[in-house]
Amino acid sequence: MSFGPKRGHPIYIFENINDFVLLFIALIIALFKGDMSIFTSNLAYDVIIFAMPFIRLVSYLTTYISVDDQKLTVRSGWLFKKHMEIPVATITTIDFSQGVFHQMLGAYKVKIDNAGNMSGDVTKISMSFGKEDATKLKELLQPGKAGLDGFNLESDGDEKLEGKAGEYYFSMGDLALMGAIKDKGKFLLQLIAIVCGGSSFLAGIVTVSEAGLEHQGTRIVNSLGLIWVAVILIAGIFLLSIAAGSIGAVIKYYGFHISDSGDTIRIRYGLLTRKSYTIHKSRISGFYYEQSILMRCMKTGTLHCYAIGYGGDSSDEDTSEDPILIPLIKSAELRRTMAGILPEMAEAGEREKPLGRSWYYFLYSWSVLLSLIVLAGLIVLPYFFPAASQFWIMGLAILAMAFAGAMMQHYNTSIYGNGNNISISSGGFNKTTVFVKTRNVESVYETAGYFKHKKGVTTVVIGFIAPLATSGAKARNVSVEAFENIRNRLIY
Repeated sequence: MSFGPKRGHPIYIFENINDFVLLFIALIIALFKGDMSIFTSNLAYDVIIFAMPFIRLVSYLTTYISVDDQKLTVRSGWLFKKHMEIPVATITTIDFSQGVFHQMLGAYKVKIDNAGNMSGDVTKISMSFGKEDATKLKELLQPGKAGLDGFNLESDGDEKLEGKAGEYYFSMGDLALMGAIKDKGKFLLQLIAIVCGGSSFLAGIVTVSEAGLEHQGTRIVNSLGLIWVAVILIAGIFLLSIAAGSIGAVIKYYGFHISDSGDTIRIRYGLLTRKSYTIHKSRISGFYYEQSILMRCMKTGTLHCYAIGYGGDSSDEDTSEDPILIPLIKSAELRRTMAGILPEMAEAGEREKPLGRSWYYFLYSWSVLLSLIVLAGLIVLPYFFPAASQFWIMGLAILAMAFAGAMMQHYNTSIYGNGNNISISSGGFNKTTVFVKTRNVESVYETAGYFKHKKGVTTVVIGFIAPLATSGAKARNVSVEAFENIRNRLIY
């Protein structure tokens, strides 16, 4: 054996904080109440509280990794044994990342992906090692980058790029601006979860008079009016989201640095969790350009890339990857920048937009349907709660936003194709424009109902080589001729 069999670094047991959340919550409640009986009074509670930490410990103690000249072997399991062998030639990614505790202890979190990620037969191995073991593992698995038509990507914190590299740094101001003007949907969901979870936790340890809260709320509404209260709340949440987005972006992407050596691009960033990726240009299938409505007003956006092994979903924040290439780039510079990385992107095409008569098809969406249901509910609500007599105004505003989003989808949707690249633009308040090398498109199809198709309207979907979660793009309600144009461009 060239490596192992070895267990990882002991930090693996504690690195996923989610496994210990219930234990921490139980401990905090016990300390606040001054009563530790929660750990002794009920066996069921103990099972729930200690289950995940125990599973994590068992996983560490029973997982062994070894490497020889041909394969990577992983043996794991206690009651249920698992033996996995991965040919070195199929390994696409070796990602290194360091959280705060990893940096303190000199350890690396190593994530290994193989080519199964292209087809959905996903093989992902995540384990922490000391620096010496992690570096040796990376060196042994590097031969895999010669396999599978070059769909390999390596990532670490110590590799030196050969040749004279072009260096590009992004200031904290750029990163803060990106965070401030990006989409706020994810932040709002997180805020709702924090508020709901926090209120439930405080209710368990702090006694609050519901009558008193109701009285204070009624007094504020009566003095300011329901509409002004709603406006103030929305404005406060919006300002909070801008501040949180800016701070979060600076922390996550701190020191964002791109090195272009000609054949490869190296990306480094991170304050609390440091990440580094080396991407071979020949393995990039294309790009996507994301713009929130605020970004479009400023004629800027964020450029990401499609490359097997870079990006895709992960349940672990430390090893999850945002396939970001350039945090902020002006729309006017987009084509030139992409062509500098992939020459196939130099040729633009005439975008075909949805037919004028197809605008109402964009209204057939879940957002419009749900907003109609909400409005109907708020109209009926005063019959049961007279104090909610003005709530219908908020329902009307929600419906107006849903209609506006549908119309913006009609405006933003477009498609073109040529012998070098295919592009699809879509989205409402948040617009995404996809650019893919024509030779990397694996499939194209159109779908529409009978009556819709008779009117010459259809939806075009393309599939291309990329991480499975992002390997497709869709242009809704365009002409059938747009599908024929894309189909004729493909190389069979």
